[in-house]
Amino acid sequence: MAVTGLNSRQRSVIRGAIRRGQEAVNWYNAEASRHVPETNEIDLTDLVCDLMHWAAARQLDFDEVLETASMHLDAELSGDPR
Repeated sequence: MAVTGLNSRQRSVIRGAIRRGQEAVNWYNAEASRHVPETNEIDLTDLVCDLMHWAAARQLDFDEVLETASMHLDAELSGDPR
């Protein structure tokens, strides 16, 4: 995804989101006692799968949440000030 045409504040918000995502994956790998992290795709897949279990246990509609999150991502990458 291209991140062009954004002001410095918007780029900072995106960099913060990327950093928090990496911190979440790092924590997840440590919590899962992985001595050697898997590939980024496997790490993300395992984390999302566990979040899907968490959502189901709380009767949350994961697909709906994912759709909303995707809209937030699109807005952030387009510079939409929502």
